[in-house]
Amino acid sequence: MAKPDDIFENPHNGNKLQFLITSAESKGEVVKVQIWTPSGVPMPPEHIHPLQTDSMEIIQGQMRVNIDGHEQVLSAGETIVVPKNTPHQTWTVGSTELIVIHELRPALNTEVFFETQMALAAQGKSNVNGVPRDFLQFATILNENYGQLFVTNPPVPVQKFVAKVIGGLGKLLGYKGYVPFPRQG
Repeated sequence: MAKPDDIFENPHNGNKLQFLITSAESKGEVVKVQIWTPSGVPMPPEHIHPLQTDSMEIIQGQMRVNIDGHEQVLSAGETIVVPKNTPHQTWTVGSTELIVIHELRPALNTEVFFETQMALAAQGKSNVNGVPRDFLQFATILNENYGQLFVTNPPVPVQKFVAKVIGGLGKLLGYKGYVPFPRQG
């Protein structure tokens, strides 16, 4: 399980993620991470957090954000809060590495999701966008994090089916919804 100050890196695209506050530290109130995204690296697709608010503070660079159809560009020193259940998407802008601090409230299973995504990338089991190459692995992760995150396409009922039915099958076949990041030493 992630610990404060753990830094995980995706060797395929150079993304790095550092845990600043874990769910255990905050008793489930918040998970806070700093994310470094090199210019031009794809960021997550449009998505919603049905049960969480997502606060983003720009530390370096610029980030274009679309929140429920309203687009703006944020620069270092600016913060934006995405209310729960609100569609949003972000992109890097310009040639400078983007550094963002994310806070998700409540923490839920977010750190498990982040660590698993980075662990699979480190093991060469995901594509450049951080999506697992194995569909059963992907569905099992959705099962582990059921109802906490949805992309806006395909429709949510399809994603729920994949998470419950196919992800459940993945668990029966031995796939894990939580994959720990490989540690040195």
